[in-house]
Amino acid sequence: MTSTQAPQTGYDTLLDALACRYLHETYSFAEITRDPDLFASVWTEDAVFGSVEGRAAIREAAVAFLQGMESITDLRISPAGWHVDVDGDEARGDFFVVSQLKVPQADGSVRILHMDASYRARFRRTSEGWRISQMGGIKNPSIFHDTDITAQLAHEVVSF
Repeated sequence: MTSTQAPQTGYDTLLDALACRYLHETYSFAEITRDPDLFASVWTEDAVFGSVEGRAAIREAAVAFLQGMESITDLRISPAGWHVDVDGDEARGDFFVVSQLKVPQADGSVRILHMDASYRARFRRTSEGWRISQMGGIKNPSIFHDTDITAQLAHEVVSF
């Protein structure tokens, strides 16, 4: 905090931490809905995502990644845990999610993949509000996220 900044109240810090969490959830939602513009909107202009630098390059990487997901007919990403530390106009957070991907096969069967992802993010308050300035894996920051668990689940239709 600089000498010109007023100390944050507990509520201000909580609201800032929630704003950062909201950005990460928007990132996940953009992936689920395959919206590269929404995906790009959460980043600072000079952001670094894994080894990709700059908002425009991150958007292009998202377009390519989302095109590669065409075989996935259903994707769900759920937060499993998060923690954000706010320090004035910057913050750092760790995020853990679980994902389920539904992938129909040529023989008519369906593969259900269960995966986890771990992220470390840095956030910066900008004139647009909070934005992600850097994000990558916790263990390996030069990739988009760490994945420690990948499993194929048995698929059985259950009607309620």
